Amino acid sequence: MKINQRILTLFLACLMVFALSACIGEANTPSDDSNNSTGTSETSGEDKNIFTTNVPEKNLGGRTFMFYSANWASDVLEDYEIFSEGYNEDPINDAVYDRQIYMEETMDCKINLLPQYNSETAAQTLMDCVQSGEQNFGVLLRVNKFFSLAAEGDLYNLDDLPYCDFSQPYWDDNSYETLSVMNYHFGICGDFMLRDKNATSVLIYNKDIMADLDLEDNLYSLVDAGGWTIEVLSQYAKKGSADLNGDLVIDTNDRFGLGIWRDSLFSFMNGGDTYVAEKNEEDIPIFTLGDEKVVNYAQRVMEMIYDTDSVINAHIAGNENAGGVLESMFQANQLLFAWQKAGSLPLLRETEIEYGLLPMPKADEKQEDYACDMNAWEASCLILPSNLSDEEAYYFSIFLEEFACQGRNMIYPVYYEILLKQKVALDSESQAMVDLIFDSRVLDIGVVFNWSDVAYRFCYMTMSSDTGVTSLAKAYEQLVNKEIERLSDFILDSYS
Repeated sequence: MKINQRILTLFLACLMVFALSACIGEANTPSDDSNNSTGTSETSGEDKNIFTTNVPEKNLGGRTFMFYSANWASDVLEDYEIFSEGYNEDPINDAVYDRQIYMEETMDCKINLLPQYNSETAAQTLMDCVQSGEQNFGVLLRVNKFFSLAAEGDLYNLDDLPYCDFSQPYWDDNSYETLSVMNYHFGICGDFMLRDKNATSVLIYNKDIMADLDLEDNLYSLVDAGGWTIEVLSQYAKKGSADLNGDLVIDTNDRFGLGIWRDSLFSFMNGGDTYVAEKNEEDIPIFTLGDEKVVNYAQRVMEMIYDTDSVINAHIAGNENAGGVLESMFQANQLLFAWQKAGSLPLLRETEIEYGLLPMPKADEKQEDYACDMNAWEASCLILPSNLSDEEAYYFSIFLEEFACQGRNMIYPVYYEILLKQKVALDSESQAMVDLIFDSRVLDIGVVFNWSDVAYRFCYMTMSSDTGVTSLAKAYEQLVNKEIERLSDFILDSYS
């Protein structure tokens, strides 16, 4: 079959975008370092940013590949990057539809998407399908909801997919390493979707307020020098607060130096290289919330975010409409800094405010790298049913490899290079910050697995200015360790 002309046009547009980036000397896009790894499928020459796969065949025999997606307890289809009904002049939607046409015409297959009401419903759907014997489907589940499925043996080890090369740039290596136990990998993010990217934490700041307060606007240079730390942010936040109406009370009618959500606690903790849990050399999770380093840094973070004269917690001020509170206050010049997720950044295109983009601050200047977490309540990962047969794994792996690869070719440039770096980032310095932020993404395995609901309890401490991190860790330590032991034993018995 002939490939749709629109797809060919989009490929040329992608080449123009990347050629332009090279001409003006912009930084490489995330994961470009991995392009040089053994077995890379990147093409050479002027097409160096167009990727191809090494799958053995491109005829899937008319198979339909089903995805069940977990929405945020609503009827709104959020996984628009997986399936589209047709062109509607939205650049990302149209790029998704172009990939759809490519898959149908080149691979001889169909894509179907069935949204589920929430993550619990999606998880139950997977369990029901496993019991009924259904195999040819995947589930897009929020990353903090898949632990119970792994612990019950309902998930497929993704390393058994014969033609998925997770070392390729169109797969997210950070999620591959994090969403595993004992080197068995159960979930993956990648360029087949955008929700994982939209969940990336970022700080935005108001340059107009900085100028009005005569604050030195050298934050980009500070970031480049490695000096963007939590103490610096705290100092700026205090200077940015003001009683605008003179009633001697700082509230939503006034200006705050920093706006946060309760989820922001994880972002600041991870930004300071501290985690609810990490993994040992055997790839087994270790509960670290009670470690001295973690507790001490949590106290520093809480000291900053509990200062109600300079910081507003939007989950308190706006109940569950936290995003709306921060967005409206930032637009009204009532926030110097605001915590956001990358998926909200396109809203800034409508503002007349001069704004900037920053990574999450470090603990101190000695910390080597910045770290911006992928919000576990927002991001989704792909999981597959444990009963996937060898035959279905063969075809599903071919489909997924090509699907992710063409997501990198067709959708990623529209989202990352055009939407974020040309329409959201206002200058070359902001564009460099986008690269830094996306190159610095991390996942906290303790937040992902949320054993006995401990991670949620931790972030909910921000709702009452609770500082008892040590007490919380001690109260949950035995429960968490039992769950980790149970999971490790099950995986050892079932997968080895």
